[in-house]
Amino acid sequence: MKNLILTVLFLLVGVAHAQVGIGTSNPNNSAALDIESTTKGLLTPRMTAAQRIAISSPANGLMVYQTDNTPNLYCYVNGVWTVISGSSTSGTWTPNGTSNTTNSGFYQRVGNIVSFSGTINFNGNGFSGTSIETTLPIASNFTSSQDASGSVSGTYTSSQNMMYTSTLGGNIEANPTSDKLIINVDNNIPSLPDNWMPENVIIGFSGMYIIK
Repeated sequence: MKNLILTVLFLLVGVAHAQVGIGTSNPNNSAALDIESTTKGLLTPRMTAAQRIAISSPANGLMVYQTDNTPNLYCYVNGVWTVISGSSTSGTWTPNGTSNTTNSGFYQRVGNIVSFSGTINFNGNGFSGTSIETTLPIASNFTSSQDASGSVSGTYTSSQNMMYTSTLGGNIEANPTSDKLIINVDNNIPSLPDNWMPENVIIGFSGMYIIK
């Protein structure tokens, strides 16, 4: 009975001052909850990326710790889950191409934003497709094709006009099914099919995506 009375009094004091102190009888005036300890920390809910993404209507400021893929502390801010850590990492990356290509790439991650660039060289050969799907330098858990964006540029030639080098273009989008990048390519010649790039194709691209 004594413990019950003490608990009720504690709650009433907390409500009256709109503050609660744990480990302290004098919570900071700017805090609704003030926890003091020199031996223990505050443990947020822990869950997988799929469980975090499945949270319905998360409030701004909601925090969880993700345990898989890219383990980190995440905070929901203005419609986006953001990694609280601001550390930066970078490195080389080999994007996928098709057979007989030479590929190279570079990426940089700051928080949960990854910027990337790369080149796919067909070594004198042509390309008869309109897109290339490549793995990511860092896994993302894409949920929409708009989770990645970027631009594509490059060159190609044809045996009919070896004196002239044509330019290609395109864009980048995400594939949420495979968690990969899709590099869409266009030969920039309206009178010919988009996949008409007969020889010496070199594709360059750059963009960014968010780790979810």
